[in-house]
Amino acid sequence: MTKHTFSGSVVQHKTGTAAQWTSVNPTLAKGEIGVEIDAGRIKIGDGITAWENLPYIGQSSTAPVGHIQQQYIVESGYLALDGSTYSRVTYATLWTWAQANNLAASSPNKYQFGTGDGSTTFTVPNHIGRIWQGAATVGYTEAGIPNITGKANGLVGIDGVESNLDGCFGYSGLATINSSISYKDDIDVITGNNSKEKAILVQFDASYNSGVYGKSATVQPSTIDVIPQIKY
Repeated sequence: MTKHTFSGSVVQHKTGTAAQWTSVNPTLAKGEIGVEIDAGRIKIGDGITAWENLPYIGQSSTAPVGHIQQQYIVESGYLALDGSTYSRVTYATLWTWAQANNLAASSPNKYQFGTGDGSTTFTVPNHIGRIWQGAATVGYTEAGIPNITGKANGLVGIDGVESNLDGCFGYSGLATINSSISYKDDIDVITGNNSKEKAILVQFDASYNSGVYGKSATVQPSTIDVIPQIKY
């Protein structure tokens, strides 16, 4: 190897912001250095791979296609899992991987890739607002919290029983006043002040107010939000 001595020389490498590098997406020559001046990150070219697919210095380049991770930024070689549409040509490796693993569908679920326009594009899964959890098979679970229920027996005025109930309260049927009498709609009870009332059962059920109650046996925990992404 030839030894070179530099005296009073300045070695300057190609520089640009992360957005500029992404926009131009050049292919650096073998051993050529590129610097993201705003992020302070460096890549070294191999003469073949475009900028977007080169790993940063210190970043592993061995992650396989389809590898997913969560980070504060979308790293080079990854796409955000946000439901966006991409070219089947530009990201052919990822699209082929999705099809080979039966993860592509024309009407995709939350974890599946969509077929896009059916010929030139595809969509990535949308993981935004969802929490990853371990499972035996790939799938998804809708959000929900345990239901809250309750009931109260009593006498309610004869006028508009159901129309006077709101929110989590609903009309559940006729109440049993004692062990031997169950009042029906067409029977009135004469109270001490001679006012006519019907015996009904008022039920408290949080799912009356919102369908999210009762859909799950767990409660959504507090989270730290990061960007889900997949290797292409």
